[in-house]
Amino acid sequence: MRPDDLDNRSRQGTVDRVARDTGFGSTVSLRHHFDRVLGTSPAAHRAQFGGAAQ
Repeated sequence: MRPDDLDNRSRQGTVDRVARDTGFGSTVSLRHHFDRVLGTSPAAHRAQFGGAAQ
């Protein structure tokens, strides 16, 4: 799964739904791995690159 894939999914639902749909199991896990890999939060990524803020 690439960051763009997560961003595209986040436009269609909440962070909770994105976490569930991508197999992270929780928003905490998604945010942890997003930050570890990209050095930013999903919200900051959306703010920088576009998409719906949740």
